[in-house]
Amino acid sequence: MNKRLSIVMVLIVTSCAANNAPVVPDVDDIKVQKEAEYARKLELILLKDAAEDARSAVRAGLPQLLTYYRGRSDSLYIPGLSAVQQTRAKDKCETKAPESMGDVIYGGNHLKYRQALSNYAVQYNRVIAGYCLR
Repeated sequence: MNKRLSIVMVLIVTSCAANNAPVVPDVDDIKVQKEAEYARKLELILLKDAAEDARSAVRAGLPQLLTYYRGRSDSLYIPGLSAVQQTRAKDKCETKAPESMGDVIYGGNHLKYRQALSNYAVQYNRVIAGYCLR
């Protein structure tokens, strides 16, 4: 009797565990979702005016330099500023690292978005730097 009960218990536990197993997303599905997401983000960033956004941030008292890490480095890079300007500006203004500038590229739309974001950051930071380097 104990042997039968043990077998039934094992079957029940195994069945429950199989039904509650976490679903692991498919890598290809993730890439498709990310590509669609970055296609939308690319459209939006191309409509933005970096210089005007920077001036608005200064007027609102929220001047932040846009930064990102280069490759797998631990040091922040501030596009649009020289190394000397980066050091001085970081002392006076906060920095913000936008999402999606890590070391993974999901596809063509993501790469285009990152390039557009980098161009935006150059223009944005040049205006913010005028405030931070005073």
